[in-house]
Amino acid sequence: MRIFVLTRNLLLLLAIASPALLRAQFQKPTDEELKMTADPKAPGAAAVYFNVEEINNDPLQFHSFYARIKVLQDAGKELATISIPYESDNETITDFQGRTIHADGTVIPFRGKPQILLEPKTTMKKGVQRQINHKVFNLPNVEVGSILEYRYTLRYEGNLDQFSNLRGRISSPQWAIQRPYFVHKAHYVFMPMKEFLPRNQTQPVMSEMANDHQSTHGIQLNILKWNLNLPEGANMILTGFDHYVLDVTDIPPAADINSAQYFVFFHYENVVSDSKK
Repeated sequence: MRIFVLTRNLLLLLAIASPALLRAQFQKPTDEELKMTADPKAPGAAAVYFNVEEINNDPLQFHSFYARIKVLQDAGKELATISIPYESDNETITDFQGRTIHADGTVIPFRGKPQILLEPKTTMKKGVQRQINHKVFNLPNVEVGSILEYRYTLRYEGNLDQFSNLRGRISSPQWAIQRPYFVHKAHYVFMPMKEFLPRNQTQPVMSEMANDHQSTHGIQLNILKWNLNLPEGANMILTGFDHYVLDVTDIPPAADINSAQYFVFFHYENVVSDSKK
């Protein structure tokens, strides 16, 4: 038991020290991937995603994204332009790394600087305004036959008042499972605030999880809700008692990326009930 506790604490310290340790690492392409000129699983596609990974970690306040893409036609070269939205008030994009791999195996790393695109402020509920900007990265020397690979981390500020209300920025991730092109493999992970985790590992993954906390005003329910629509055979699971995991394969492209058929949307909610009832 002591060894288990020490190991667990060491892993936690490593995670806190370097969120990058939790992210997908760049992969050496196979000969088959380098030589690929068409994908039998996506006939006529201009590009395909070999891998996609999203990790949302609210306790450590970061979101990471990773993608590996094969360009099969000229139209697919549009994916070399990566536009990342962020809230200028409390979000920063860090640790961007990218590279282009030509069909002969030549690796060209991204060494440029991003372009910053500013958008008008938008007004939210209660008159609060927010500024959404975009950082745009262009991967270098992209050709038909290239493999594009990139990853980045979005860090955000926010906190949770355990016995009052949510305030600040927490991610409440929205996973759009479908993308403009066919996806071979995708891996999603969400680690919510600990106050919203189920009390034990025997609870099934349902449409919401609720924990109650006694306060002077009654019982506060910390509820984690989600809506989802997944491909047949795909299931989101709660693992390690602290994170939700979804793995999917062979995902068809979305006809309209703004209304993807397959998705998972999370939502935090606080509900206070009267303890006298």
